[in-house]
Amino acid sequence: MYLSDCVPFNLSNCGVITASTVVTFFDSFLDSLDEDNTSQRRKDALVYICLSSLPWCGRKLYNDESAELSRLMKTIGEYVAQRNHDHYTLLSNWRSEKEQRMEDNVESLWGQIKNLSKNNWDDEGFILRPYIGFEGILAEATRQNLPRFLLPPHEEQFVYPKPYMLFRLFQMDEVGEEDGAPLPSNDSIGRFIVEENLTTLFFTFYRERKECAVRLLSYSNKSKVPIYHMIVEIMFSFAFRIPEPIVQDICFATIFIELCKLQPQFMPQVLALATELIFEKLDNITRPTADRFTNWFAHHLSNFQFRWSWDEWADCLQQDLESARPAFIREVLEKCRRLCYHQRINETVPQDFEPLLPNEPVIRFKYRHDEDEEEMSENPAVACSRKLEYAIRSKAQADEILDILKDVPKPTEPENDDDKDYNPNALDVFLQTLMFIASKTFSHSFAALSKYHTMLKRLARNEGAKVKLLQILYDMWKDHPQMIVVLIDKCIRAQIVDPASVAQWVFSVDMAHHFHRYFVWEILHGTIFKMKVHVERVADEYESIKSRLDQAAIKQEEGIEGDETQGMMDSYAAFAPSESEVETFREKLENAKIEQKNLFLVIFQRFIGVISEHVAKHGLAVEEDEMMDSQEIAVQGKNAIWLQCTCERLKEVFLRNESAVLGYDKQLSELLFTPDTVAPALNVFTQFRKLHA
Repeated sequence: MYLSDCVPFNLSNCGVITASTVVTFFDSFLDSLDEDNTSQRRKDALVYICLSSLPWCGRKLYNDESAELSRLMKTIGEYVAQRNHDHYTLLSNWRSEKEQRMEDNVESLWGQIKNLSKNNWDDEGFILRPYIGFEGILAEATRQNLPRFLLPPHEEQFVYPKPYMLFRLFQMDEVGEEDGAPLPSNDSIGRFIVEENLTTLFFTFYRERKECAVRLLSYSNKSKVPIYHMIVEIMFSFAFRIPEPIVQDICFATIFIELCKLQPQFMPQVLALATELIFEKLDNITRPTADRFTNWFAHHLSNFQFRWSWDEWADCLQQDLESARPAFIREVLEKCRRLCYHQRINETVPQDFEPLLPNEPVIRFKYRHDEDEEEMSENPAVACSRKLEYAIRSKAQADEILDILKDVPKPTEPENDDDKDYNPNALDVFLQTLMFIASKTFSHSFAALSKYHTMLKRLARNEGAKVKLLQILYDMWKDHPQMIVVLIDKCIRAQIVDPASVAQWVFSVDMAHHFHRYFVWEILHGTIFKMKVHVERVADEYESIKSRLDQAAIKQEEGIEGDETQGMMDSYAAFAPSESEVETFREKLENAKIEQKNLFLVIFQRFIGVISEHVAKHGLAVEEDEMMDSQEIAVQGKNAIWLQCTCERLKEVFLRNESAVLGYDKQLSELLFTPDTVAPALNVFTQFRKLHA
């Protein structure tokens, strides 16, 4: 909430309070800029409060307190000029300033306020001022002074708004005369006021998509701006906000659909234009932002019968299929398949896009039962798989299944020390056969994992075995990423694998080729989130039982009169938890926190490892040489993009888990992100810390 929303500055415009009082009120906020050991985030929040209020009261201050207003502007200008900008690349949707100048909300608003000041605080009629018609009467009003306001000093528990980068999609030359009024320039106060008003409307009504769409299209100043373009731009800015969307992804898709229904002649065309612009700029958009765009576009297509002008995007098929635009189309088609079925996507998309179409989502079973007897004699695992299938279908006991698996030979040369403690071939045969039998539906697969989770935990009893189990699941369902996501989720919930094993698997050599696929990061972020929820749940349980024990102790210490009261107290104490129960929950909480810390240590350690390996092999940047041919230059460019994408994923993990990671700041700086750490990874960590300095 901004100061303009909670303080009646119009009372100053109406002559109810004095202009000097408003200046004093602003000073109480700006005095914090001189405080020592105060974070930039606190200062930014207080400066933004003042700046966002000036459009409403600036004209009055300019007329009555011109010198004081100039002093306020000078103070704010000096602060903005010396602000640290290290968080710009951390929070930006763009990789460079090729598409738009990087600026956050504070810097952008300061530029708009400066232009407003140059125009003698004329808001161009964007702010409604109904009191102007009563100036003669209001001039005779008795003016009051606001009481002195003291800003509380900073405390550790205070949470300040995080800065965010501006996302601009449309330029002035991309909005034609047929769209109505011209688009306000980025540094005009009109742009800020319209965006603020649309933001207020969105957050007031977004829970009711139909009402929200009506309110946005009924905006009072819509005749002064190209309203359809501004609605689309501001909603995409919310959807692409770093680190996470302001509201759930599906909210934007549903409101866009309602907007298209209400304005079928204009809104679909503007939305299509926005989609084309983003698609053309994908090379300069960060991977997390591209993921959001993928989710929205796939959902949008599913509501419009998957119709799109695909032929206009056919030129991207001449590029490397791993580059930004072909990769985006591949992920969109994969996501669309989740929302319908495989054959529908194949029939909808032109044949030219066949290289990007997902494969048919069928299981890849290694131990096919149509092998001949000679093959079975050469590969005992095939015969074992047949026996296992019969045993599982016959609902055999666990001991019988283990006896069958004893016939599976171990590898002659174990890949690592973990392989000595278990039989990877036995795990492979059992899991492949089990998943093949249960491959009919999601429910069948879930039931199989639930029924045999004890057996799987016994077969995958160490870290290496758990990573192997995950790789087996991937090898079987590589053509069905959604199945991989839900099966791994089920394995974590059943405690067949632990979160750290999932992280090890994501960064394993076997997954290197798919490292930047959407489903891989869906799995990793889901794993981190489940770990977070687990810690929070255990913490709540501990606080609850500890509170009950404390209440029982207080009751016992209270003065007691009468046998009846004593009996009630004894009854209360009988149902109170014991010290040993509280200690058990405390240990459970500590173990959960240790597991969460180890998960982050594994993730960041693996990030540093893959980045270090890449830099050692390919260097930090593209270095073109006259002796290099075009293919060699393209390979270097591809390597540079890989490094850039990996650093963006590292930023995403930091920002999406901000509160948890900050708790391990000391351990991370001492154990992983040391001065010797490879520069790209260390730079991300440094930017993250400065964001909270």
